[in-house]
Amino acid sequence: MDMRYLPIPVSRTAQPVKLRMLDRDDRLLRDLDVAFDADRPDTLFSYPLDCDVCRFTVDGKPYAPALLSAPFSAAAEAESLRPALHFTAPMGWLNDPNGCYYHDELYHLFYQHNPAGSGWGNMHWGHAVSRDLLTWEHRPIALYPDEMGTMFSGSAVVDYENVSGLGDGRRPPVLLFYTAAGDTSERSAGKRFTQCLAFSTDGGETFEKYAGNPVIPWIEAENRDPKVFPAGDGSFLCALYLSGDEYALFSSPDLLHWTMTQRLSLPGDDECPDLYPLPFEGGVKWVFSGASGWYLTGGLRDGVFTPDTPQPRRLGCDADDSYAAQTFFSADGTRRRIAWNRWQHAARPEFPYCCSMTLPTALSFVSVGGTPYLRAEPVSLDGALSEREIASSVCGDRICAPLPATPFELRTEFSEPCAFEAELFGVAFSCRGRLFRFAGSDIALPCPLGELRVVADRFSIELSGCGGLLLIARSVPTDAAPGFSCRLTDGTRLTKLALRA
Repeated sequence: MDMRYLPIPVSRTAQPVKLRMLDRDDRLLRDLDVAFDADRPDTLFSYPLDCDVCRFTVDGKPYAPALLSAPFSAAAEAESLRPALHFTAPMGWLNDPNGCYYHDELYHLFYQHNPAGSGWGNMHWGHAVSRDLLTWEHRPIALYPDEMGTMFSGSAVVDYENVSGLGDGRRPPVLLFYTAAGDTSERSAGKRFTQCLAFSTDGGETFEKYAGNPVIPWIEAENRDPKVFPAGDGSFLCALYLSGDEYALFSSPDLLHWTMTQRLSLPGDDECPDLYPLPFEGGVKWVFSGASGWYLTGGLRDGVFTPDTPQPRRLGCDADDSYAAQTFFSADGTRRRIAWNRWQHAARPEFPYCCSMTLPTALSFVSVGGTPYLRAEPVSLDGALSEREIASSVCGDRICAPLPATPFELRTEFSEPCAFEAELFGVAFSCRGRLFRFAGSDIALPCPLGELRVVADRFSIELSGCGGLLLIARSVPTDAAPGFSCRLTDGTRLTKLALRA
């Protein structure tokens, strides 16, 4: 059946009202909270209809527009300002990455998505695919809200051995594990947060929700964000957020029946757990991480994670705008990481999309005094940007360099021990020896800063240094001048200043 789209006129100044979709017997099929404004809309959204809706109401009143055969697109100005290197939804709000995986020469990215507005709410799972992690092709929405709740975060597993029995024998099924967020919609009123799955037998093109949902019932509070992964012994594990800084691990032989094996805490963090192995000094260490970038390293045996130390380390800082990272294997077997980049410009009504993903990074360990530190090296931009001349001026101990319009990549390097104060797009950062300060947040560096790489792309910058031990994403003002200035102190010299755009 050809997709039909419901036009929804939206204004940023309108108060949200309830849009209901009803069947022939007036049963509620779906409800959305929308900033509806038929008289003076500043954005027209087009909601893809996946069910046989008979009629619509807005705030209890009949709404009968002509349905569309194709979706609306963002206005020309908004398209011209869309990030060029970072993934964005075609229209609407985007947050946590969900269910990232590589299969049949394609990367699949699912994400938290509101297709009916540029603010958070009405959670669906958006879907896109890529061959290089930089150029993405949008696919139809993968998961819609249902009677169990809206579709909160989760993960994906390719069931290569068909242990779930959900495959059709022709290709391995793809399983999406998600939180059905009960009581977050009218249709799910009174329901709890539970963990559910949907599966695909056509390579991830379409998904069917499992008839036996939920696969993990409610445990406590708003338990959510199941991250499912192979344990390496033929079984599967699921890391789940519970409440506060508490998480749980579950084990399953078939991806359908789950048993809790452990409760554990991650001080300073919450939400969006991940647990994955990385090589370290001839062996393997496991990483357990949360949404804000705090992580523990340790061992995993029989579904129980044993941390090396109770004190977590952090990839990032308080000034970091990245959040809710997920990891997955790339084509070459590298563990990749991608996160939600929380810049927001939704106050500008001509921008009907909001937020993006960070650039993907490659994860590995670096030994610092025998301690494993997580390193995240940004994806190469060789195919996206080209070398450019940069005209810098020197006035005493201050260096200034005008920069082109984004996107661009700026690489700098300083003599050691380095001491400088710099500013880019109105964001201040500095370094003095092993202390790095970014937007007022102090970061103790485990090694010399080395090359400092900054990627600027419309409304955000991503900064990395220390060979990937320092990684920060930050939103920047949309009207900030694209200039770089740096004041050198304590005899520091700027030994490298290179630009690609």
